[in-house]
Amino acid sequence: MRSRFVGIAGALAWGVGRVVRDRFERPVPEPASVMGDAPPFPADRPLVVACWNIQYCGGRSAAFFYDGGPRVHVDEAERDATLAAVVAELRAIDADVVLLQEVDVRSDRTGRLDQRRAIADALAVPTYAYAPYFDVPYVPAPFREPLGRVRCDLLVLSKWKLAWATRHPLPMLAEHPLRRAYNLRRAVLEVNLACAGGRRLSLMNVHLSAFSFGDGTLARQMDVIDRLCAEREREGVPWLLAGDFNSLPPWDPPARLDPAHAPEYRDATPPLERMFERWNSPLPRDAELARFGTYVPIGSNGPDRIIDHVFHGAGLRVADHQVHQGLGHVSDHLPLVERILLDFQQGPSLQ
Repeated sequence: MRSRFVGIAGALAWGVGRVVRDRFERPVPEPASVMGDAPPFPADRPLVVACWNIQYCGGRSAAFFYDGGPRVHVDEAERDATLAAVVAELRAIDADVVLLQEVDVRSDRTGRLDQRRAIADALAVPTYAYAPYFDVPYVPAPFREPLGRVRCDLLVLSKWKLAWATRHPLPMLAEHPLRRAYNLRRAVLEVNLACAGGRRLSLMNVHLSAFSFGDGTLARQMDVIDRLCAEREREGVPWLLAGDFNSLPPWDPPARLDPAHAPEYRDATPPLERMFERWNSPLPRDAELARFGTYVPIGSNGPDRIIDHVFHGAGLRVADHQVHQGLGHVSDHLPLVERILLDFQQGPSLQ
């Protein structure tokens, strides 16, 4: 018990320091880490892109505390079994590029395993890029069983050369500054895939805020993302944006959801309305949940909503869009798999 109070006291001191830094520091884009190397993508065939929120390989045997359940930390045996299932599915997909969200790196909740390295090594990918969006030395909540050390990354794995990567910070939840100090710091991980002929493709991996309850956070985050997409469009750089948006399609009424979940999506204006109006998406308006649903609530046998999405601009076309069903026992999200065709008739080169 004494060590817990010592840990909490240290965490509070760190949190106060974080609040002070937040007051004077303005988050700005910064280089993200790229490991390894590979040849450029030949660009004369479809590029297969997979996108998946793997829920830090936490397993599905019980709900976590933020979903109203009892679980805080993950049993290592369940973690390892879940990690093996994630790797097996990614091997079967055999994508050129994989965009993952919620990848734990030496977090207490998942037994200090470096999932980023474990997945990259298991898939034997030559190169990968990553950026943190939850990095706190000690989270003192919940009090009965503190979360402790947490680091959670956005991760992009690639068979082909990643020329460079950038972490673009996103606005945070509208909450008390001390609470914000220990919370997630959402971001876009943008990687530039080098292609034949010196061309490049911008791939953006994102995980937007959950539990905003219509406080305007998602709208502010989407403003930043929309400007980023528009900037790539003006540059003539083909781009693809994918990830967990924690947002329903604008035509899907939140009221149809279970009353326990509907308030999570009560924004006055659907956060993704502008994205569906301005940019291209492979999602049909009559999308059936059995085929295109991406989120599986705890205790459910199938998805009840679509909150993981793909958008893109000019210069590429999604030839095929699939959601791999039947994986609700692995994560609360299901993987998206795209086959995209590139058109480099216009646009700048890497030189």
